[in-house]
Amino acid sequence: MRNNKKIGILVYTDYLLNLKNAPANEVTEVALKFDKIEYFTTDFTGQNLKQKPNYICVIDIKNNVYYIPGHLKNLINLLPEHFVRINDGYIINILSPSFEGRINGKTVKIMNKKLQITKTFIHSFNERILQYYIEGKIRK
Repeated sequence: MRNNKKIGILVYTDYLLNLKNAPANEVTEVALKFDKIEYFTTDFTGQNLKQKPNYICVIDIKNNVYYIPGHLKNLINLLPEHFVRINDGYIINILSPSFEGRINGKTVKIMNKKLQITKTFIHSFNERILQYYIEGKIRK
C-alpha cells in the first residue's frame, strides 16, 4: 500500500550542483502537485538536456522540466497509485488528461510520446489501469 496522504512533491528547477550558484532571491525548489505531473523519467533522450547520474526528470502538464535526485525504483513506492511504472526509465500518471491509453497492449501514449511497456511491468500496469478504467470488453 502506497502513501496517499501527500499531495505533491518538492522538485528542483535544475541540478543541485547548478543551484548552488543561483541568485539568493530565485526560486530553486518548487512544490509540484501530483495532478500536475505527467511522468517521471531517467531517459533524457530528446530533451536537449545533459543527463546526470542518479537524477530523475519530472515533466509537468505544461511540459516544464524539473529534477529530483534518486532512482525510479525508490520513488514509485512514495507516489499515489495512479502513477505506474511501465519500464526501467518511466513512471507515468495514468490519470493525466494527456494519457491517451494503450497501443496494441504493449505501448502507451502520453503527451504525444509513445512509450514501451516492458514484460517486467506489463502485469502490474494492466492491473492498475483496470483499477481506474472500465475495460472496453463488456462480458456477459
